[in-house]
Amino acid sequence: MDKEEEVKRELGKAVNVLNTLENKLTEVMNKKKDFDIMFSESLNKGISAHDLAYFNSYVDVIKKEIINAKEDISKKKEEIGLIKRQLHEAMKKRKIMEKIKENDHEAFMEEEKLKEAKEIDEIVTYMSSKSEGD
Repeated sequence: MDKEEEVKRELGKAVNVLNTLENKLTEVMNKKKDFDIMFSESLNKGISAHDLAYFNSYVDVIKKEIINAKEDISKKKEEIGLIKRQLHEAMKKRKIMEKIKENDHEAFMEEEKLKEAKEIDEIVTYMSSKSEGD
């Protein structure tokens, strides 16, 4: 497997992980929104100090989950940026190698034409010297 394909595969995996992390963040944000609604309804009905402490600690946990999810997403985006640069370099190297191969092929074909022209020249020279000698 060549470097370009390897980097493409790595990029695909990183993008899948990023999507998973973004989905996780969305879930946590939805959980917080649902909790905020439930908390608001509980405040309207009246809430005990114990329940209030429980709600506050739960909110802290959700906020930490959101912060962690955002940090994970940010890190993964940086990693994807690095992988994209690696992919760009691999593609550039491949194109350079293709151009070198193309140039080598053209040089080979030119050399073959010169050899062929030389052989034809030698044959013509031989034939003309032979016919002059007859």
